[in-house]
Amino acid sequence: MVKNSKGRRKGNLKKKKNRNKSGNRNGNRKRQRLKVKTKHHIVPKSRGGNGRRNVVSIDSKKHELYHRLFDDLVPEEIIKVLSEIFWGKNYEITIKER
Repeated sequence: MVKNSKGRRKGNLKKKKNRNKSGNRNGNRKRQRLKVKTKHHIVPKSRGGNGRRNVVSIDSKKHELYHRLFDDLVPEEIIKVLSEIFWGKNYEITIKER
């Protein structure tokens, strides 16, 4: 038994596991967040993208990372940037709409 400086017994020293409302540990909440889907515009609306074919549903975390890397570039610009940075003039990569 552990006592404090006044000789009184301290409360339960075991660390309680943090759980959310569904009983899952907090670590699972991070995994659950990845499952949240958001709408991603392939060609940003600010750059003229519209219509159903321009929207895909992706995980919110991946969506956030995509925009951190590529901001509001269109697919052709992304391929050009990746080619110049990583592959130099050795490869030509093209992209076409299905």
